[in-house]
Amino acid sequence: MNASRQQDITWTVEYEQSLKTILRRTLRPWQIFSIVISGTIGIGFIQNTSYALRVAGPGGAFLAVALVGVVVISVMECICEMLSVWPIPNAMVEFVSAFVDEELAIVIGVSYWIMQMLMYSALVTSAVSLCGYWHLSTSWRAVLHVTVPLVLIAINFRPAHIFGMFNVLVGLTKSGFLVVLFILMILRNNGWGDGNSIGSHFFNEGIEHDPEAADGRFAAVCIAISMSAFSYLGLETVMTTAFEVRQPRDLQFTLKNTPLLVWIIYAVLTLLFTLNVPWNDPELPRYSNQGLGGLIQDRGVNSTSPSLVAPIVALRRADLNVDVLNAFFVFTALSAANVALYSASRTLFGLARSTTLLSFTQSLPANRNWLQKIHKQFEIALGTVGKRTSVPWRAVLLSAVMFCWLPFVGLKRTNSTFEFQQTLLNLGSVNGIVIWGSQCLAYIRYRYYLQKHQERLIDFYSQFLPSRRTNYFTYFQPALAYLGLLSCLLVVVGFNSASLWNGKEIGLKFAGAYISPIVGSVLWIVLKACRGKRLTLQFQLSSWNDFRKQLHRLTDLVYPTDYPTSAESKEPPDTHNKVRGARIDDMILTRPNLRTIPHRSTSGDDQGPPGDFVRVANGHLHELPYDLHPCSTQMSHTDMSFDTGTQEKMSLDETPPLSTVSEVLVQDFTRKELKRPHSDIAVERVEMDSDPSVLRKPSADI
Repeated sequence: MNASRQQDITWTVEYEQSLKTILRRTLRPWQIFSIVISGTIGIGFIQNTSYALRVAGPGGAFLAVALVGVVVISVMECICEMLSVWPIPNAMVEFVSAFVDEELAIVIGVSYWIMQMLMYSALVTSAVSLCGYWHLSTSWRAVLHVTVPLVLIAINFRPAHIFGMFNVLVGLTKSGFLVVLFILMILRNNGWGDGNSIGSHFFNEGIEHDPEAADGRFAAVCIAISMSAFSYLGLETVMTTAFEVRQPRDLQFTLKNTPLLVWIIYAVLTLLFTLNVPWNDPELPRYSNQGLGGLIQDRGVNSTSPSLVAPIVALRRADLNVDVLNAFFVFTALSAANVALYSASRTLFGLARSTTLLSFTQSLPANRNWLQKIHKQFEIALGTVGKRTSVPWRAVLLSAVMFCWLPFVGLKRTNSTFEFQQTLLNLGSVNGIVIWGSQCLAYIRYRYYLQKHQERLIDFYSQFLPSRRTNYFTYFQPALAYLGLLSCLLVVVGFNSASLWNGKEIGLKFAGAYISPIVGSVLWIVLKACRGKRLTLQFQLSSWNDFRKQLHRLTDLVYPTDYPTSAESKEPPDTHNKVRGARIDDMILTRPNLRTIPHRSTSGDDQGPPGDFVRVANGHLHELPYDLHPCSTQMSHTDMSFDTGTQEKMSLDETPPLSTVSEVLVQDFTRKELKRPHSDIAVERVEMDSDPSVLRKPSADI
């Protein structure tokens, strides 16, 4: 056996041992949906809509929310299509790595982690700020800044299925709150409270501009658009839940329906707010003259009256008690902060175990091997999970404490501390828009190469063809991807600069608007320099073989199932030197723990499947037709051999049924079938029998 194959065996054994620390796959569709909704529909939308109303008037605020919603649907459509094909962990990084550039993918992963940490800190700060409605003292605010993060950390330490059920309850509560808010706004517009019907009087004022924030209406709308973009951050959280989804197809409902649903909710609520609140009401939050909108409200150093969000202002004008409504807003902010911490921890965990980061460190020159040692320690420290909970508790803890000091900065209410807070929060907001653009770019390149190699895909890779999609807006691709990419660039470069146009506080506003793209660009250049590469996008997939390798690499990252997968599982089983396989929808799937070694097709025709792949078990290489790979559900006319001490070859002159394939796979093996509780997926666990001459037939349902 040559050295390269021996190395593959060693790599596989090490990976098998690492599976004892893998995340449990227990999240169900409604839990994923609740997590995404809880992380998206939060107080950020309420506050930023109030900012936009003050800056651009009712017409400008509604226009901004509607336009940004179209952009977000375009972005999420790109993510939806790629994630439907490859429901993989760390998808945000892997898609960019596969189709754009490895170094850029690392920058995107780090940027998203920073964004989620900043959102977590901002939402905690915002919740405490809303408590200022009850005139809390500085001491009580400090106590809340300590106790609230501790409670959120404790929730995130719970197993994924408990965290998911908690968010289901939160989602139901939020849904009820939104229904009540709809009803209250409609009743208030019709005169409930003071008996004065408002109608469309306030909305008829159209697009206006606040002279303190913008010099004209166009600049005001640009500022409102940049602030409204922050309200939609969180929809991409569905990509982080792929780590723990019970079955890959469970992502479909959330991917297809959530963006459109959120857009409708935001548009209707914004319309109701603008109908009930005058744009120049003095109780609305003052615009901070920054680039993108944030969550920190401020009335000035010498002001004693708290700034209020639009729905509270609407009810206060009717002399109605809004204590319960404000408490709901606090609850909304805390629930969104809880999901932000979850997303940050899974992103950090994914970076620690990322194949992209591993490939980067292994390709470094010899004089930079110290970076490999750092990466190894990084993976050991943050790429592991708790034995009983399967939660990456170290990643949770680090994500929570990284910016834990940020809320305390605002305890001393001065202009300088407020501006510092707002600048950091704007950095996270811009990160989110840049990340959206990166996913659109990855999809554009993916779609381009699909079109370029369409003839070869038809024969053996038809599942990758766009015609196989079932999403709502597939027929508008790739136009939607270009719209999303150009819109993200326009928001970051163009609309984000609108606050600079009045010539006031240029330095502060420039830092808040552009420090994130500048830092990201510098990091990308440094990563390129470490590998001694030119400052260009790395992957050129014009070659069919190069593109095919990326398709196979992403497919190999799909985790169809993992041990343990149910809440009832207490201890992960011993998977050392075990071959494991799974069958979903009558299709045999490979596993990341089974090392895949592609070979050239035996026919020598590059247009066909890439040939055989190898399973490694008990120190033996088992060559199987590559057509058992998820890229195809049928066997090819190729030879298959098993190395179990003696060579035994079988020629397949015709395509056998899947049951025959299963019998071939278990020749000279003993099969044990494990049924997961509450699951329809049969997980096969195959072990070498002590007597290789014994052949046990697989069960009839396999």
